[in-house]
Amino acid sequence: MVFKNKAVKDFNIAQFFTNHYVGNYIPVTMLFHSLSWLFFEGSDWGHHLMNILLHLLNGILIYQLGKRLFKSSLVANMGAIIFLLHPLQIESVGWIAELKNVVSTLFFLLGALYYLDYKEKNENSKYLFSLLFFVLACLSKSSAIVFPLCLIGIDFLYNKNVSLKLIIEKTPFLILSIIFGLVNIKTQTADQFINHAHEFPIYQRIGLAGLALSK
Repeated sequence: MVFKNKAVKDFNIAQFFTNHYVGNYIPVTMLFHSLSWLFFEGSDWGHHLMNILLHLLNGILIYQLGKRLFKSSLVANMGAIIFLLHPLQIESVGWIAELKNVVSTLFFLLGALYYLDYKEKNENSKYLFSLLFFVLACLSKSSAIVFPLCLIGIDFLYNKNVSLKLIIEKTPFLILSIIFGLVNIKTQTADQFINHAHEFPIYQRIGLAGLALSK
């Protein structure tokens, strides 16, 4: 992904946008890897530093999002602390090749904050920025395709109801989610991360999903 990747060392942007890496189409993340290499080359501490700094920035964004959604400094602080120290987050920060989690989270949170700006100020530019950050999040890691569902959740917290108009408003986000989801399925299949060994019957899929949620 990084230290033996010629495209990363050469800052080859065209390669990032025309190839996938270990089953992932993540050109924006690969740009961040290349930036780290530009400054730190093979010094792994520098790549770890990039992860740590972005993770701390994400913690600040979590605080801001919590403060605006729940109108409580206590809730915002607790949310930020849990986010910063949770083992699932720390694992991504400590693993250089999992920079994609940290970068996608950065753009995901920025998109959510700009969506809140749009709701409060009703400025189309805020909506477009939210859409742009969503695209960047998906180009950092495909799991960001759940973003439209999070926006609906924000609508519910903000308005205490979800109307058809609010759902229609998410149409561009939903279309992009489908596109990036299909791209991810194609890349995962190409690298054999999705194969016949994963063809579980529906009842087992439901059970596996429940197990994942419980963890």
